[in-house]
Amino acid sequence: MLEVRFVHIAAWSSGTALDRATANPEWLASLRRMFDDPGLHITSEPAGYRIVVELHPS
Repeated sequence: MLEVRFVHIAAWSSGTALDRATANPEWLASLRRMFDDPGLHITSEPAGYRIVVELHPS
């Protein structure tokens, strides 16, 4: 079995801005289609993170 991990990172100006964005009906519908796809085995563990280290190519 192949396991792939995908981490999506986004910056939001506030928790309110994040709430507003994730309440978008089109965004919610696209997530539902993805989670309902029987060919995909997706789990989600959303969480907020604080950046402690930034790495940039030299």
